[in-house]
Amino acid sequence: MKLKDIIKISFQSARRSKSSTLITILILVTSVACLFSLSYEHSFNAYWDTYINKNPELRIRFVHYDKLLDPRIIKGDSTLDPTEKLKMIEETTNKAKEILSTNKHILGTTQTIMSYMEILDFEENGENISMDIVGVPLKNNIPLIAGENLDAYTEKDKVMICPNLIYTNSNNTVGEDRVKEFQKNIESFLGKTIKSKNSNVVDLEEYKIIGLYDTISNYSIGNICYTSYANIEYLNNKANEAIPDTEENANHYYSSVDYTGDSLYMMLDDMKNYDEVEKFLRDNNLSSSEWIWTNPETVEQTMDTCSKISIGCLILSIIVIGINLLQNLDRRKKEFYLYHTLGYTKKDIIKMFFMENSILVLIGFVLAIGVTQIGLMIYKNQVLSTKSRLYLMNPQVDIVSILISFLVSLVVLILITVILLFINHEKKDKTVEKKI
Repeated sequence: MKLKDIIKISFQSARRSKSSTLITILILVTSVACLFSLSYEHSFNAYWDTYINKNPELRIRFVHYDKLLDPRIIKGDSTLDPTEKLKMIEETTNKAKEILSTNKHILGTTQTIMSYMEILDFEENGENISMDIVGVPLKNNIPLIAGENLDAYTEKDKVMICPNLIYTNSNNTVGEDRVKEFQKNIESFLGKTIKSKNSNVVDLEEYKIIGLYDTISNYSIGNICYTSYANIEYLNNKANEAIPDTEENANHYYSSVDYTGDSLYMMLDDMKNYDEVEKFLRDNNLSSSEWIWTNPETVEQTMDTCSKISIGCLILSIIVIGINLLQNLDRRKKEFYLYHTLGYTKKDIIKMFFMENSILVLIGFVLAIGVTQIGLMIYKNQVLSTKSRLYLMNPQVDIVSILISFLVSLVVLILITVILLFINHEKKDKTVEKKI
């Protein structure tokens, strides 16, 4: 029997069969569940890689190098001259910097991470808004939602990357559920030069805002703009110069040398390389901790839930589609016998069964793609748009999810066909035995 005849008869049979509608609906429902969970999970993973793993607040780490220091400093030896102690600490700090510079996943290190500034142009209720201006390497890969990164600029260019929303509450006591009430949109300042001022310095500083990044619900409740290491060092030096150079200040500086190391910060290229970097640090008697306490727990829980749902839907698809195809096979025994009496071979009947159900799988699956895409759009607009950490996420039905879901349906169909062949072969063997 020719293939085109099999396809024609299979299509007509699928259209007439009472069970075809039920099977198509079941395939549609299970495929939608499978496609939705897989597509959401893949979109979520892409979002995680783009906006979470590359979030600077996560990637900036405080470096501990006390194991490299002279044991006398660790023990707090009071006989050490303060000036000598400072020199020893500085030498060890430079040694730690050299070690860190050899790791390909560490973009850069610095001792002066931040300068506290008032942005005069960001006025709210008659008061200037304070910002933490933080230093990062030029090749920082901060994920932006508008503008450009620092890569095209030099260390001394007075440019900044700022959040798209800034926090206007000064006491930092507002709960996350009310954060939006105290946020100010600063998109209108993109590409413009703004004036800023350190409380200890009279002179104003001008910086151009070249890019905006997502606040991701302000992991650290506060306002952080990013600029180069050189700019932060310049701002801190100006602030230090503004403090009167008195003998009292000098004595206080030397008497306070009771710590076990300078402040040292590093920035990772991507948080997915964190474990590898931590092993490198341990191998070199170093360690690190969070620069700012962060809590991506909500995001991690969502990712874990997505994985479980995806696996559950795949198993459900296999069970539901498999059971219904087997039931359909059992219900249509008389129909298959009729085909046999009309001259069709058992091989032809099996081909027709496979082709007919392939048509049903294809119809149900194509419908499922459309329904899933509509469902994801509704979910984004109704649910994700209200989630401050996830509102930038844009889940779409992707090719990987389509292939996985379709292969599950196809594999089940192939397995049922193999079972049919096996049953047919067994019956044939028993018939031969009876004749003998």
